[in-house]
Amino acid sequence: MSESDTGSAAKVEGQEEASPRNVPEEKRCPVGMFEGGACGRPVYNTPVGVDGELVCLMHSSDPNKDQGAFWEEFERILKLAGEGIADFSGFVFPEADFRDRTFTPRCIFRGAMFTRRANFLGAMFTQEADFWRATFKQKTVFGAATFTQEANFSQATFTQRADFGGATFTQSADFSSAQFSQRTDFSYSRFAQIARFTEAEFGQIASFSNAKFENYCSF
Repeated sequence: MSESDTGSAAKVEGQEEASPRNVPEEKRCPVGMFEGGACGRPVYNTPVGVDGELVCLMHSSDPNKDQGAFWEEFERILKLAGEGIADFSGFVFPEADFRDRTFTPRCIFRGAMFTRRANFLGAMFTQEADFWRATFKQKTVFGAATFTQEANFSQATFTQRADFGGATFTQSADFSSAQFSQRTDFSYSRFAQIARFTEAEFGQIASFSNAKFENYCSF
């Protein structure tokens, strides 16, 4: 059997490649964004069965989507936002490495999904960081991160280990109704203002060793 015949046989015996959809050129992403209205980006031609609804590259859950194009658009949003709002609502992130990154805009990650490791080690948010109802599928690191304005993690879901060790929250920190499925670490973290953990659920050990609560805290 020739090399080309071998390749053909492998395709037949293995899983069939998912076929792309026929996408109308005028179709736009319908996902709602933070300030109202739909996303409006051109839809991404995902394989059949990947996304239940036709959405753009940023909102697609396709694990094989073009990461280069994804991050190019992400950086474009940050740059255009300046000190205004960078809206990443509902975005589906591949592995995200934001170590020591400074986020100047008000960052909206509402309903976003981080499908792989999310690393915010040493990151700084100079304005509000809004992760309301965000989902973190793999290990999440916010260790030594600094939140200079409000930090909203209410109703966020952490399915693997969550590390906030040494993080600084200079304004309110809201983790109400958040779900932590695995080990959670807030050791040596500092909460300068109100810290809310009302109705938060911890599936395993949650460490607050040497954490500082300088104002009102609710569990």
